[in-house]
Amino acid sequence: MFYGLVNVTYFDLVTVGFTFTVLIAVQILNALWALKDKGSVDCTDNCVSVVGDDNIRKLLKINENGTDVAEKTPPILHKRSPSSPVTTATSVTSPAATPPPTTKNGKLQKQQSEQCENHEDEDTISLENLLPCDHTEIYSSNKISYIIDELLQTEGNYINNLKKGLQNYGNLDKYDKLPESLRGEDKRHQLLGNIEEILDLHEKQILPLMLGNQRDLKTMFDEMTSYIDKNQFYCYVTFTMHKQTSMQLRKDNREWFQNYQNEINDRLGIDSFLVQPIQRLTRYPLLLSQFISEFYKSGINCKPVLVSVCKLETRMRRLLEVVNQSEEVLSIEELPTEFTIDHFGAFRRSTEFEAYSCRSRKKFKAKVFLFDQYL
Repeated sequence: MFYGLVNVTYFDLVTVGFTFTVLIAVQILNALWALKDKGSVDCTDNCVSVVGDDNIRKLLKINENGTDVAEKTPPILHKRSPSSPVTTATSVTSPAATPPPTTKNGKLQKQQSEQCENHEDEDTISLENLLPCDHTEIYSSNKISYIIDELLQTEGNYINNLKKGLQNYGNLDKYDKLPESLRGEDKRHQLLGNIEEILDLHEKQILPLMLGNQRDLKTMFDEMTSYIDKNQFYCYVTFTMHKQTSMQLRKDNREWFQNYQNEINDRLGIDSFLVQPIQRLTRYPLLLSQFISEFYKSGINCKPVLVSVCKLETRMRRLLEVVNQSEEVLSIEELPTEFTIDHFGAFRRSTEFEAYSCRSRKKFKAKVFLFDQYL
């Protein structure tokens, strides 16, 4: 009776058997593929652990709880050879840099970069960033070499121009025909500000740093970033903060300065001399942007240098923004007489907000200034 109800043909047996065979083969292949992936991951982990263990221990100290603690910063201007086995990232060596975020198990988290989308964030420690790269490929690009040469050459010209300007206008007290409105150390400070401090920064620190590391671009960019993080460039904020006072003093004595300029045969004049610091500061991010653009166009495979230059370019633009905002600091009204700007600490930023007057029942735009002592 069973054979009468079910009529099984040879074609049915072949179809069902082939289906089951394919299913079993797929399951076996999946199992073998999973075992292969697991073995390759274990091998990769072991290889990275063996190769990078010595380098990572130089940069990180493991405490008893298993968390990573950054080592102390090496001294500024510490020259590292391009052939050095490990190039230290600024996010580790700079004490002013923000420490990378960690999870509960102590592992570093990745963040998106604000400047360049194709590299890791400036505060993310990557084994690839710590390993050296071949700078030969970078210098083989004529455009990139031209940008580096321009950076060094304009830095030297900038220092020479500041020296010449101080030679012409830094010792006006020795001039017999100097008017009383320009005599005295106080008037000299109002006129020139802290431009001598700016000259010392570039002549004694920035230019030697560039010349000593022109064949090691990552070190150059990282060290300049650390200078910004340590407020070495704050002298530009101070200079711009007193810019209006200097401009007013020059305006009140315009006729005398024109006669003195003709007498010493200065074609540019004091106005051109005192505007050079701001012009130089705006030149840095422009050159760095050109460097980054040519870096991508050339297809150079040197990620550590790219990360460092993007980080420096971002820092420079932030610094330039603060410098521009600092020009309005002395315009703060109704400041109590017992307070001066020096009591507030370093100026950090200003921003606008919408205020509301309960008395007049009107909205108006206001501005808040942020200082270190009042944050």
